[in-house]
Amino acid sequence: MTQECSNYFIFWKKCQNIPHFGSASFQSYWCAAVKNNVPDNSGYLFGGLFTTVFPNPLANAHGCPSVFTPLHITSDLTICVSDDYQNGERYSAPFGGLFSCQHGNPLANKYYTTGSPPKTCPSGYSEHLATEDEGCEVNYCMKTKSSVLSSQIKSPPFLRQRMERNDNSSYIISNEGTSWTSIYLVPAGFTGFVEDVKGWITNDGKDLNIIELLKAKNGATESKQSQFSESTKERLNGFGATKERKGTRKMSLFEIAIVAAVSVIATLISIFVAVGVLSKITRKRNQKVE
Repeated sequence: MTQECSNYFIFWKKCQNIPHFGSASFQSYWCAAVKNNVPDNSGYLFGGLFTTVFPNPLANAHGCPSVFTPLHITSDLTICVSDDYQNGERYSAPFGGLFSCQHGNPLANKYYTTGSPPKTCPSGYSEHLATEDEGCEVNYCMKTKSSVLSSQIKSPPFLRQRMERNDNSSYIISNEGTSWTSIYLVPAGFTGFVEDVKGWITNDGKDLNIIELLKAKNGATESKQSQFSESTKERLNGFGATKERKGTRKMSLFEIAIVAAVSVIATLISIFVAVGVLSKITRKRNQKVE
């Protein structure tokens, strides 16, 4: 949201709030090895996961165990992995896959048999809520270890509060997946893109030019205003009204006429006062000369 102002008569200026929109799409993927084709001590150990609300059950903290690397797979979900079998195995737990409200778990379908993967866990694995991303639950499957996982009472909030700014949050994601930049509101002259972010991660994995894509999306915004949900419009209108109350409000024609009349009268009074002062000074000088 930016503010544009223009001069109004002599002493005033008129301002209006201009919203700017930008968007991007992304999909997150995870890979699983085919059954009976996995060498010993290969792949990655699973060290749990965490969000800003839920701590990592394997570390009892909002972070990863020692020798594990954090990987962001959504805006608020981080998964911990490690290939250090010697030092990391004691902090790990058997991993049974991921599934969400949209996609099933291939590990629960006997490793890629025909048919859609079920939205459940393999036999012997328990289901745990990882996060809720824009209304869609993401769950993971893990064999619990009584010595590692201890049930703890969780006080509210149980999930991160939904952001009021957008129902469909959008982000710029760096190629390595570690940098997430929200672009729901992109102000004019935005310079937040860094040199190492060369493209966007899109559905087919191809890199797109950020600047050109932003121009294309911004150009299509005006023609697609009718597609915005009513709730989004109300929030945007409310935000604009709040900003207007803090800044300048729109003036009616009657108010504009009053302001114009006051400006003219004030200008004339200033001129008359200046002329009177000059005349008085001139008369005094003439009297001194005489």
